[in-house]
Amino acid sequence: MPFKPELHAPFADLADHLVEAAKGRDVVYIPNPGNLGDGLIRHGTKLLFSDHGIDHYELNIGYSRIRYQLFPLLAKQNRYHFVYGGGGAWSPNYAFGDRIAKLIARRTRRLTILPSTFALENPPKIGTLFRRDQLQSKDTAPNSIFCHDMALYTAAREQADRYLYPAPTKTLGIMMRTDHESRFSEALIRDLPTNEDISLEGDHMSPGSQFLMRVADYETIYTDRLHIAIAACLVGRKVRLLTGNYFKIKAIYEATLAPHFADLIELMPDDFTLENIAENAGLV
Repeated sequence: MPFKPELHAPFADLADHLVEAAKGRDVVYIPNPGNLGDGLIRHGTKLLFSDHGIDHYELNIGYSRIRYQLFPLLAKQNRYHFVYGGGGAWSPNYAFGDRIAKLIARRTRRLTILPSTFALENPPKIGTLFRRDQLQSKDTAPNSIFCHDMALYTAAREQADRYLYPAPTKTLGIMMRTDHESRFSEALIRDLPTNEDISLEGDHMSPGSQFLMRVADYETIYTDRLHIAIAACLVGRKVRLLTGNYFKIKAIYEATLAPHFADLIELMPDDFTLENIAENAGLV
């Protein structure tokens, strides 16, 4: 796994904020629910907590009974500082991050939202928001603070052991998303030969190491999933990244991936199609 010390400073600032916010209070960490990519975000977040001595209670709210799980804590909100996990649940595709954070913000100012993409108008006005790009999220949430996606903390850790992944056994992986954040139709994705949406093989509570090992088995990957691309960079694999149906991919690529992983990642043009993937991969 590459060591990128130049990524460290924003994470150090984030950790300092959390340490200060937690003084005299218990930290409640709420992972953003989702797939294996969200599991990689959680993996990086838990490492940051551990490295900086941030004791916390983890509340896995999943997708249901959110109020039932949160209300007992919100009734005693002065005891807690709430930390909502980073991710992309702030867009018309998925908006549950926005809903959960606003539910918390109605009861307390003691809220931190970890690095996220803000694509909905009127994000919470209470608490501290961290964004993971310097473009549209900054426009939407101008008071937010920049930090890299939490999954990338694994490359910024000064004290980390540098694990060497086994050589890939497969030359090419095609890993296009099959949900409604894709800019391609379901029928086109279904007809793409050898596509594997491996992010759906687990959820936000799955071990990050599972995801990294899965990605490391491929020499080169085509994907429009952000965290497959991030995982590929973390394990030293080549990745050709396609855009999705809103600005998230391109904005994070420009903020973090291009400056720090240019030797591994290439952002394909907006008009790059599934047919282009098949042609480049020699599948047609």
